[in-house]
Amino acid sequence: MPQPSQIIILRIRGTSRTRLFVDRRAYAKPEGGWTVWRAHATAAGAPPGGLHRVLRGDRLKFSPPRPLPCRKTTAGNRQSSGRLAGCPWAQLPMVHPMSAPATRGGKAQVTTLMQRLDKIILGSERHQRIRLRQWLIACVATAGCALFFAGGVFLGWMSWENLLILGVIEAIGQGLIYAALRSGFSLRFADPALTEWQTVLAIVAVDYAYMSAGSARHLALCPLLLVFTFGAFSLPWQRIARLTIFALASFLVSIAVMEWQRAPAIGWSLDSPEMLDDISALGMLLIVLPVISYVASRLSRLRSNLREQRVALASALEEVQRLAAYDELTGLANRRHAQDRLAQEQARAERSGTIFSVALIDLNHFKEINDTLGHAGGDRVLRAFADTVRDLLRGSDMVARWGGEEFLVLMPDSAGVDALATVDRLLRGVRGLRAAEGQPFSFSAGVTQYRRGEGFMEAVARADQQMYAAKHAGRNGVCLA
Repeated sequence: MPQPSQIIILRIRGTSRTRLFVDRRAYAKPEGGWTVWRAHATAAGAPPGGLHRVLRGDRLKFSPPRPLPCRKTTAGNRQSSGRLAGCPWAQLPMVHPMSAPATRGGKAQVTTLMQRLDKIILGSERHQRIRLRQWLIACVATAGCALFFAGGVFLGWMSWENLLILGVIEAIGQGLIYAALRSGFSLRFADPALTEWQTVLAIVAVDYAYMSAGSARHLALCPLLLVFTFGAFSLPWQRIARLTIFALASFLVSIAVMEWQRAPAIGWSLDSPEMLDDISALGMLLIVLPVISYVASRLSRLRSNLREQRVALASALEEVQRLAAYDELTGLANRRHAQDRLAQEQARAERSGTIFSVALIDLNHFKEINDTLGHAGGDRVLRAFADTVRDLLRGSDMVARWGGEEFLVLMPDSAGVDALATVDRLLRGVRGLRAAEGQPFSFSAGVTQYRRGEGFMEAVARADQQMYAAKHAGRNGVCLA
């Protein structure tokens, strides 16, 4: 049994990989299972950039030796590199720390638990998560205000009954809003984030807090200024203006209710200190709220303009990408896109041994068609040919306009003989077309299969040679290399 002072735990920075070293022998212990990792060092020192610490007094339990696979996928870890096959330390016994301090394994479990809770509370849909995060921010602000008013209970300017009623109002309202957001019911509304309803709830809570806060009621109006900042993120200026009017009207109603409650004791009087305080607060809100609403509406309008510009930019970028990859006349892939696909198929063939074939097609007598029908007629012939060929090919095949009246057909997972049969089918399909009255339509084509080790342009050149061989053989035919 090795001495505890000889045991070193190495953690590779930036990963969750942990390695135990006992007498210069490595024992791999990642999170979620045993495997062998690429990192390796001796007890004499840590790998470059690594962290290490010596454990003293930790008890260890050795399990019976058994092979450790060099290629194994474990929970939360990527598959080990194939270059580790036959690694010399793969037969070493495993070491289980029994009383070691908390390592990254415990942290990973906590992280996994937090991720699960996050998914349960916020869901997985991106926009829904954004709305629920905004709702959580509102809840945190509400909780802070509740703590402030709870302090008011101890200071004597608010009663427990009023604080409880205020808490029930917020709990029921926020619970209903969360249920609507989390279930997707809010998507039926024009404002799927329910920002307007959250603002209404906050205004009602502020009004009730104002009526219940006694001598400190002016402090209850401060959250009202915060409420309208949420509207700047999603509400149009019309709704912000409507909420401003609602806030002023509801505050006026609150003042009237308070005066009605005070009337039996002091009677109706505009000269009372309480009435003067309420009127002063109303006057300040008449000045501040419209300004805040105007600023919020400006921010909302700027965000709306940015959103529209972003959509327009994305649409323009998509159009540019389409024009860069496809021929505008025929709608087929252009030469650049075809070369990219050929390079991909070549890499796949070299990597996994798959096959593919290439065909070059040239429309026969196209110059005469242009002279007879004009360029507009020639364009119609090209479009008709492209539509016909596209309908006759498999979904995995690709036809591209290679240049002028030449077209390239890429046929993945097709041997030369199969590709020859495919191009013959295309030839029979286009014979039904008519370039002009009494003028049949046909093409000449060359087909070849890609040969491993060559460049894809060599295969294209070989297909081009076979295409000219078909032309010299009388046109209206296909030659295979």
